[in-house]
Amino acid sequence: MEAFPLIPGYSFKSPC
Repeated sequence: MEAFPLIPGYSFKSPC
C-alpha cells in the first residue's frame, strides 16, 4: 500500500 501524489494538493492511496 503506497500513497503517491496524483495532482498538486491531492494524494491518491492505492488499494493494493
